[in-house]
Amino acid sequence: MLQIDPGLIDRIDDYRFAHRISSRAEAMRRLLTLGLAGAGVLDDEVPLDQVIARLRSASED
Repeated sequence: MLQIDPGLIDRIDDYRFAHRISSRAEAMRRLLTLGLAGAGVLDDEVPLDQVIARLRSASED
């Protein structure tokens, strides 16, 4: 289970309703996909450990 700040939940729900997404879980999946794509780490052929390393590197910049 993932613990998320209530303020962030509100923003996720705002996104969900603005985009007419049926569930919070689906909204979170879409936002994660958008975030990973934006960070340049979304690639089906890249192993998970490399994705994590790229995310860490991007957060240090």
